[in-house]
Amino acid sequence: TSSTSTSIDHHIVDEVPRVAFSYPVGSVLFSDIVGFTATSAHLPPDELVSGLNAVISQLDRIQQLVGVEKIKTIGDCYMALCVADRLQLCSQRENRQSHYEEKCQATNEEAATRLLLFGHQLHVTAPKFQLGGKPIVFRTGIHSGPIVAGVIGLNRFSFDLWGDTVNMASRMETTGIPGKIQVTRDFRELVTSPEFLFELRHEVTVKGKGVVDTFMYDPTRSSAPFRERRQGNSVSSSRQNLWVETV
Repeated sequence: TSSTSTSIDHHIVDEVPRVAFSYPVGSVLFSDIVGFTATSAHLPPDELVSGLNAVISQLDRIQQLVGVEKIKTIGDCYMALCVADRLQLCSQRENRQSHYEEKCQATNEEAATRLLLFGHQLHVTAPKFQLGGKPIVFRTGIHSGPIVAGVIGLNRFSFDLWGDTVNMASRMETTGIPGKIQVTRDFRELVTSPEFLFELRHEVTVKGKGVVDTFMYDPTRSSAPFRERRQGNSVSSSRQNLWVETV
């Protein structure tokens, strides 16, 4: 059972959702497979589902190890969240000390950094999988800001997010560049580690926002966001206290 589902089950009585959270600052990620619609049109159903399952399952493993929360997949899009309050709660509830050690109080900076680490690993990992005989490439967007979260509906309910922060993260993905992570200035200001290299991108037209400046993170050009220390089949980061599985 996922950390999210276990945290909401006791709030739901007689199929009436009673879950609502508000976070002053949270970081949201959207990541889409580039060219998926054209590729999927020519694939048999079993090959399509098998290929998607392979890469998404691996992203789920990375998500759990890094410590961010998967919200859902929407077609070929992967949506994830990292909030300081939930970051600490999840680690204590699931007793993940074998994967990483948590500070006494998580910060917004740590939450944003973890989400970028997940995005980095997503882009490094995806090309090792294929759809239609071609390596999978993602396009990713991230934004930070206020978030409303909760559960709605009477059946097949799931934990979901709403608000301008979610919309902006989605816009960062759709206006982004294949193989790279586009982030807003709000998110960029939370990630202060010099190990992450960003490039300013001027005058990006964003639906509902007009023309804005964004920042691009290229996993293939940036220095390693963590120092590896190998133990068995895993590598750890002494700087960020994160465990990241080798793939």
